[in-house]
Amino acid sequence: GIDRGALPEPPARAPREPVAQVPPRNGVERRVLSLFQEVLGLSVIGVHSDFFGLGGHSLLAAKMLSRVRAEFGLQVPVRDFFRLPTPAGLAAAIEELERARDRRPTADEALLAQLAGMSDDEIDQLLRHLN
Repeated sequence: GIDRGALPEPPARAPREPVAQVPPRNGVERRVLSLFQEVLGLSVIGVHSDFFGLGGHSLLAAKMLSRVRAEFGLQVPVRDFFRLPTPAGLAAAIEELERARDRRPTADEALLAQLAGMSDDEIDQLLRHLN
């Protein structure tokens, strides 16, 4: 027989939360979750619920991404949504796009960066041109 005492204890695993019940962890996830609920017509959706597993199809995915564009002013590439079609995955894609949008330098910053690399003479010449 097997000597049970000689076997290592199985690792203590946290009980798996049902996917439907994982709540949003931030505002973006909360907003994306409500878009999922709206587009899919379902109330019980968690942040790791799969759009296609919940009955979504490519037409609804297009609708979903157009809602994201209206809500966040961002165009999430279709392939990014298909790669991680969950509220958590879509929220992460949106946050990434928002960070990229925030990183884009303004005209003033671009001008300051340009001035930073110029000598006083060059700046004087530039200012004369601007007037």
